[in-house]
Amino acid sequence: MGATILVADDDRAIRMVLNQALARLGHDVRMTGNAATLWRWVADGEGDLVITDVNGANTNDTLTIQSDTINGKNSMTSRAS
Repeated sequence: MGATILVADDDRAIRMVLNQALARLGHDVRMTGNAATLWRWVADGEGDLVITDVNGANTNDTLTIQSDTINGKNSMTSRAS
């Protein structure tokens, strides 16, 4: 089985295209149109990978996903600006 991928984008069409493509490759895709749901999923340790658009991000926020937050996988730090 593939990875669990969290997709957060305010554009429904983009979410649907990503869902179709990633599901076809065998991944479990969870989609949301808002950052609050994404942050809840991340805080709950769900998902192996996050795909999100920069336009929907609060530019004062920092996206930090620690290795112990997402199923013990590699850590990633990115600043939205």
